[in-house]
Amino acid sequence: MLSTFPDPHSTMGVASMAFVLRENLRSGVKSILPVLVLILYTILGALIFQWIEGDQETAEIDVLREMRERAIEKTAFELNVLKSKSPIEAYNYTVKVLKKYNEKVGIVEADMDNLKWSLPGAIFFCITVYTTIGYGNIYPVTTTGRVVTIIYAFIGIPITVICLYSLGQLLARVCRLIWKAFLRTTRVVSKDLSKKVEELGEKTNSDAGSDQQKDENDLSSFPVSILLLITVVWVIFSSLLFCYIEDDWNYGTALYFALISFTTIGFGDVLPSNYSYMILIGIVVILGLSIVSTTLSIIQEQIEGLAEGMKGDIDKEYLNALAEAKDEGEVAEAKASTALEGPPENLDVEAHIATMDPRSLDAVVSRMPLRSRILYNIMPASSKKALQKQSEDLVANLVEEELLKLKLAAGPSAPASPSSPAPPAGPAYETSLQ
Repeated sequence: MLSTFPDPHSTMGVASMAFVLRENLRSGVKSILPVLVLILYTILGALIFQWIEGDQETAEIDVLREMRERAIEKTAFELNVLKSKSPIEAYNYTVKVLKKYNEKVGIVEADMDNLKWSLPGAIFFCITVYTTIGYGNIYPVTTTGRVVTIIYAFIGIPITVICLYSLGQLLARVCRLIWKAFLRTTRVVSKDLSKKVEELGEKTNSDAGSDQQKDENDLSSFPVSILLLITVVWVIFSSLLFCYIEDDWNYGTALYFALISFTTIGFGDVLPSNYSYMILIGIVVILGLSIVSTTLSIIQEQIEGLAEGMKGDIDKEYLNALAEAKDEGEVAEAKASTALEGPPENLDVEAHIATMDPRSLDAVVSRMPLRSRILYNIMPASSKKALQKQSEDLVANLVEEELLKLKLAAGPSAPASPSSPAPPAGPAYETSLQ
């Protein structure tokens, strides 16, 4: 029976220990690598935005400071004429001058006709809470309001997730109907479209109902290009609507607000000021969130589906890569090296396979087509682990057969008689290679 733990005093044991340490280090680096990439990405973004926006902010502060200094000087100069006025005239004149000063420094008087906490404004606030956008233009200031906001968010966010999923399912059904009608009308004949027609067509056998229902519920069967087109159209339409509602917005500002809202970034730098349209804006934002989230989830599902499909083809891909390795002589070279050295007493099979055998998973993946290599790199960690296990099982079966042959070839042979000559080394070597 082969030992799982290598002998540290043997050459193969040292190599196996080095391989284990290298694999552990590689696994640790792979786990930390995304964090390091995110840190570098954050620093890079901070430097870029500081370079772009820093000078503009400094210029705005200088202009604002200069405007305030001029307003103070002008106000002080105008207040000096109060000495020649009566008390009532001086009071009225002072109020008038201070109002002008407030206007110059940007202090806006409260407007009772445009309250934030009106019913439309409160509805808009609720939408920003459970969609996690959080523009920041409407927020609670009382302790009770803050506590209720937290409780409301805990309840509303899961409901919103379910709602967005349901809207996404409805959107997918509508898009499928349009897609099927388009295919049947145009009679387009191509490989991809025929596949879609076959998937979306009606079944006539006894399992038609269940298969069709499964296909309708499987969003990954829908072409992403159609959803991307719908997303672009909805963003354009929403931007035009926002531009119509807000008189002081141009199309670029409206487009920026739409994209910031649909991606739930919600900086709060561009906000709607017409609170009478807040309900309409909230509905548009929710529909946009549903479309964008559905599109992103379908893209993720299709990537995972393609990656999972690779598991079904791993045997074929593995055998193809193995055949290619045999054609190039790598497998024979590995066998010859093992045969000359003889099977070690204490052998870590997995380390031995990975360090010496060109049939290891890394070697096989490197020989696969580009598409398969890309799918292998982007598949989730759980899928990679299952793929690794499947590959190791396949390799283990092949290697155990070879090790058995090597043991039989290197085993004690019958003692030669004095009259019979010793067998030549060449045939034994050839036997060990077989």
